Amino acid sequence: MNQTKSIEKKLSTTGGGVLLLVFLTFGFSQWAEVDVRDSFTSTDIKIFVESTTFGLSPNPSLIFFSKNRVFVGVGLSNNLLLNSSIYQNQFSGWVPKFSADIFITNNLYFMGRLSQFYSGKDIVHSHNYGIALTSGEDTTYPWQTSVVFCNLKGPQDFALRDISLSMATLVQVADHQIQVGLGKEMYSARFFFEDANILFPNGMKGEINYILLGMHLKRSSIGIIPQIRFNPGLIRASFRMTWGIG
Repeated sequence: MNQTKSIEKKLSTTGGGVLLLVFLTFGFSQWAEVDVRDSFTSTDIKIFVESTTFGLSPNPSLIFFSKNRVFVGVGLSNNLLLNSSIYQNQFSGWVPKFSADIFITNNLYFMGRLSQFYSGKDIVHSHNYGIALTSGEDTTYPWQTSVVFCNLKGPQDFALRDISLSMATLVQVADHQIQVGLGKEMYSARFFFEDANILFPNGMKGEINYILLGMHLKRSSIGIIPQIRFNPGLIRASFRMTWGIG
């Protein structure tokens, strides 16, 4: 009993620290202050758009219905560019994100995400919303599939929309359940300035495929979700904590 209370106390303390860190990052994080027009003749602009899409899309984590129907959370994510790019050192680092997952039925829940940071003097907002369908925990290999719509607004010369699809399952390894999955990001970016269609097409569309590995550590109503997503040109690490509140 004392050991359980000690673990719950440590989780609560860790959660408080993560929440404080996200609030500080949410208010002062500097995303990227770049002049997109300087890069229209290089492939760096595509790397920039794909890295932005990869970083702002949701982390699809398996959450199953329990006594709680509502889960709120905070998280941080960071990208590592595997290909050299002029943007390599211009990202703020950890992107903050608030999350809410609301069960509509025992196997279907709504996903919402919100993030805010800066690009120069512009305030940048990222909104994600979608649904996830789960199998429940009683099956041999629990699974989840999700579709999420992402929208980035704020920079005066750049806008981004993305549809995020994922499919994941849980695999038992020793005493831990490892989340394994596949995902696809389908993005559409637009650039807003007069010479965009002269130097470069004013729009860009593409897809990003990735492999997902992660865990979902749970104690009482608190969850800890570390994840890594792999793409040939990108690696994304993320960490999220959730609390069941209703």
